[in-house]
Amino acid sequence: MTRKSEIGVDIFDNAMADVFRNGPECGDFGQIEELRRRRMMNHILAAPASRAPYLDDKFKPVPQRRTGWIWLAAAVIVGAIGIALVTRMMIFPSQSALMATSDASWFGEVLTAGNGIEMDGRFVMANAPVPIGKLIRTNTENATLRLPTGIDWAMSANSEGKVISAGENRIDVSVLAGESWFRVDPNRNGPAFAVQTRLGRIHITGTIFVVNATPADVTVTLLKGQVWVQRNTGERDLIKAGHVLHMSSGRQTDLAVDEQARHQQQLSALSWEGRAVAASDDSLVQRDDGAGILTKKDLTGIAASKNRKSNLQRIHREIQACRRSGDWTKAVSLYQQLIRSAPASEAAKVSRVSLGDIYLTKLHRYNDALSQFNRYIRSGHRALLPEAMYGKCRALRSLHNSDGERKCLQSFVQSFPGAIQATDARARMKSL
Repeated sequence: MTRKSEIGVDIFDNAMADVFRNGPECGDFGQIEELRRRRMMNHILAAPASRAPYLDDKFKPVPQRRTGWIWLAAAVIVGAIGIALVTRMMIFPSQSALMATSDASWFGEVLTAGNGIEMDGRFVMANAPVPIGKLIRTNTENATLRLPTGIDWAMSANSEGKVISAGENRIDVSVLAGESWFRVDPNRNGPAFAVQTRLGRIHITGTIFVVNATPADVTVTLLKGQVWVQRNTGERDLIKAGHVLHMSSGRQTDLAVDEQARHQQQLSALSWEGRAVAASDDSLVQRDDGAGILTKKDLTGIAASKNRKSNLQRIHREIQACRRSGDWTKAVSLYQQLIRSAPASEAAKVSRVSLGDIYLTKLHRYNDALSQFNRYIRSGHRALLPEAMYGKCRALRSLHNSDGERKCLQSFVQSFPGAIQATDARARMKSL
């Protein structure tokens, strides 16, 4: 059956042609739209149900069954391509994909782990990668971690922390419990570094500092450089070397003499001073008989050096336990043992300052204290020279040697006018 439109086709077609040609016979565009609408309605009323309701006879629709086959074929082709790509990526992943996966999960490595540490509930040893966002917990021994871009992190025994994030612009580490030591290379070229605690955030450039997190407080001890601390109260504190910030109150105190000695011993054990590497083992390994082979004497020296280092670490741990428990008599015995085991070592030299302070403030053995301070001064070691000289002045005061104390204080102020104890020394000189 032939269907005829109630509106002449020529009238509509000619009008639309005029519109696209922008000719003068275009007429009113609203009229054209009305013609178009009426034509569409005629097709809808006259078209059979099996045909597209708005298409003219000369534009027959594609049968539904053929359209379905086309879509099915397209889906099969796309699926096959997708499976091939996924398979290739799984078997032969690109280098950039591997790097992205690695950077998103791991950051740094464990250098030393003692008897092992826990990471996200798993027990790991040295050379393990450091995870991002996973809890890191030390057991009964210390552990050291190396983070990229010049950051060293040493965790004391029974400590907890984690690497929160590591991106191109910022690295965030969290100290949750215990004592953590950080060394940040001042010449590093990398993203900003900060340490987060429950009481605030520590912003670092290049420095050495210690964070101690306990249930009662969080303290930040600065040993070298300077750091800013942004407390949760909104206040900012600048810490200078030799001071301790108590984050709960914002109060800063001078680092005690015995604590300075303890920190110096720890720095020596970590080999962080001047980026020094522990030469006890490395220098021996480099020696040979001229043919590139270690001699028997060298092997014996390496073994002895390792045993000596292990023995010093054991004594150091026992000393810290005695200091925490207040067993000063045993601490003195251990310090003397440490000095006898390696009298020329740096650890033995700085131990004399700690030993002298215990004699002076805890056991009140003033002559013994004076002897230890004098021995340190004569050793030529300078890291704790201000503390040793001021300790000598205090020992002379306790011995009621006013002339000796006055001379000692004058020498101290002349040698270290900007030292922390200089103000007290000047006040004491006036009172004499």
